[in-house]
Amino acid sequence: MKIKIKFFARFTEIFGKEAIFEYEGKEKNNLKDAVGAFCRSYPEKYGEVFTRDGEFQDYVLIMHNLERIDRDDAG
Repeated sequence: MKIKIKFFARFTEIFGKEAIFEYEGKEKNNLKDAVGAFCRSYPEKYGEVFTRDGEFQDYVLIMHNLERIDRDDAG
């Protein structure tokens, strides 16, 4: 599955404006898993997006198809 992730604000400095990558997830995919897979390819930057427990940092806003969603609904 091809997924496009767009970053805004401070994350454009970290990852660039837009990233497209191939993601093969579990049977039931979720946004958190997809973003996590992408961020793991930048291990030194992973902590900018996720906590040590694998949850989104409090300051991370999540959008799906240009609509903001609650981080609990992302995965």
